[in-house]
Amino acid sequence: MPLRLIPGAGAQPGTKIHTLAATEATPEALRKLAGSGPVTVWYCADDYVPLAAIKAAAIEGARIAPMNAAINAVAAAYRECLINLDELIWPDAEPPDAAWSASSIFDRGPYLTPFQRNLVRTLVVAEGIAGGGCHIVIGDDRATAAAMAGRPPRLIDKAQALWMGLRARLAGLRSLWRQRRAVRGSRVSDLNDRFKDVDTVLVVWADADSFVQAEGRGTVFSTLPGLLRRSGRRTAYLANPIGWMGDAADICRSIVTSGTQVTLPVELIRWRDVIAALPGSAALVPALRGQVCIAEYDVSALVRLTLWRDLASWGPVHARLFDVVVPALKALAPKLDAIGYTYENQPWEKRLLAGARSLQVRTIAIQHSPFAYDYLAFFPTRRDIASGRVHDR
Repeated sequence: MPLRLIPGAGAQPGTKIHTLAATEATPEALRKLAGSGPVTVWYCADDYVPLAAIKAAAIEGARIAPMNAAINAVAAAYRECLINLDELIWPDAEPPDAAWSASSIFDRGPYLTPFQRNLVRTLVVAEGIAGGGCHIVIGDDRATAAAMAGRPPRLIDKAQALWMGLRARLAGLRSLWRQRRAVRGSRVSDLNDRFKDVDTVLVVWADADSFVQAEGRGTVFSTLPGLLRRSGRRTAYLANPIGWMGDAADICRSIVTSGTQVTLPVELIRWRDVIAALPGSAALVPALRGQVCIAEYDVSALVRLTLWRDLASWGPVHARLFDVVVPALKALAPKLDAIGYTYENQPWEKRLLAGARSLQVRTIAIQHSPFAYDYLAFFPTRRDIASGRVHDR
């Protein structure tokens, strides 16, 4: 069923928009929607396979809009909006800080976050349909495609997000319980004794092999800890288990039995901290009021869908657990005055920084992978910089 246009897009009367999920976008489905008249296909999904099939079918009357160059151009034109999403969505007041910075909206990756990418796609489509005609918008799923066409999330979309959020939290709690059990069954040294003289902590992602070599040379920091120790610093590690590279409990077990001065977030948090973090980014949904516009285009539907779907993720809960990590580290290592971490501008980093600032512990961001000027996801917002919500060096 054709959906309403994005308000402000200025499309001609009679413009029709059909929406499909990428899995539904078969050549046969597009032929049926195209009918006898010309239609423009806007492919806004990540999976290339359906697009390749559509191109190979050479559907009569269907023009596939060139997206790549348009996406790059729009991302460059709206660069400041895409970086400063907090100002875009809440122009008059800052959003709830813990919920916003923990949100998976800030789940950084090369170039653009998924939310940024979908915003850019929405703007490309909005500008493209302004001339009228018939259009087919294809997204990763039906709800995303519909949001790009201006329809707010349906009740079923919200219910699905809540159900998936419940499942994600149960799975996250189970994983934390297994990690805690693995650590307690394997830790043979006393953490308080090993950390009492530590003044520098290096935060690093780790798998089962990261601490096999002495001084953690299997981590991205390589020989840095040794250099710090020779300069007089007393260094230890905070290791984040890379759960997608193996069983998190097994990784924790391997780390704590390595003989290296290292602790894990799961050793520093209490169950009451976990309970307090369970809402994740839920406060953002009621905090969003009114329209969200980029230039003359209303992107509110996509923003609302994204905030609802953020409830379905364990990511914001994981990030908020880092609120208590630095205070716990400080209690363990009273001399702690510096934390180094691999900079990616991810949600958990923002919450780690918040904890460090509250205790006046210096934070040093270490660039461990290259990124270009157009990798918008790596840049902090103006509000973050103005409020000091960034690393010290």
